[in-house]
Amino acid sequence: MASQASQIAEINFLQVDPKECIRGFKGLYTGTLSSLTPVNPILSFNTDDPRFVASKDIIAELDSNQNLAIMDWHGSFNITLGTNKQ
Repeated sequence: MASQASQIAEINFLQVDPKECIRGFKGLYTGTLSSLTPVNPILSFNTDDPRFVASKDIIAELDSNQNLAIMDWHGSFNITLGTNKQ
């Protein structure tokens, strides 16, 4: 979809017709997922990059007294990653 922030701000989401909204922003939609054809990604990531880190189950290691504000970035990232997977 193509849109400007000002266009999004004008939408009353309580009264929006999803199909008309998508059409208004020059978006496309399909009726059923079974009719979709997979496409190759435009961008692919090299996951061998050392900046990619392995996930770790930080939540299992936390106790009720843990101060999340002083946790390092890797720990807080894994908490976020873990809660999004659930």
